[in-house]
Amino acid sequence: NSSELQANIKVVEHLGNEKLLYFDKYGTNFTARVDAESEIRSGDSVKLNFNLDKMYLFDSESGVSLSREGGH
Repeated sequence: NSSELQANIKVVEHLGNEKLLYFDKYGTNFTARVDAESEIRSGDSVKLNFNLDKMYLFDSESGVSLSREGGH
C-alpha cells in the first residue's frame, strides 16, 4: 500500500543513522524519514514513495495523532 508524491525539499536534517526531509505540499508541512546514505539535499526536487501502512499523521495545532487505529 503506497503512494507517490513530488516534493521540493526545503531542509535536510542529518541525524546519524537517518535523515529527515522537510517539505510542504498543498499548504501542509511534511517530514519524511530516509536512510542516512540518501543523497537528497535541500533544494532538490524528488519523487517520494510512501508506505501508507507506516505513515503517521498528526494535527498541526494540537499534536494529536490522526492515525486509523484511534491514536495508537
